[in-house]
Amino acid sequence: MGFTHIGGRSREKGYFTMYRKTIGKLMAAKLKDIRQKLRQLRRRSQRSRWTWTRFQQRLGALLPLVEILHPWPNERFAAKHPR
Repeated sequence: MGFTHIGGRSREKGYFTMYRKTIGKLMAAKLKDIRQKLRQLRRRSQRSRWTWTRFQQRLGALLPLVEILHPWPNERFAAKHPR
């Protein structure tokens, strides 16, 4: 997103400062793009099912790998209550 830089003075001490204002055209275009994408997710009449292959192609890289963080129950029990 682009900014328009405007020079000005601070209210308290009167020092020179730079203010940034978002460029209106770019912000409007971005909001329009986001609105269009949300509208496509919301369409229910033409909704299709996702297969596992399609899911892996689109979102599989974003999911973290599975890790076992806790040992199995018998190992936990043996560590807590040794015989």
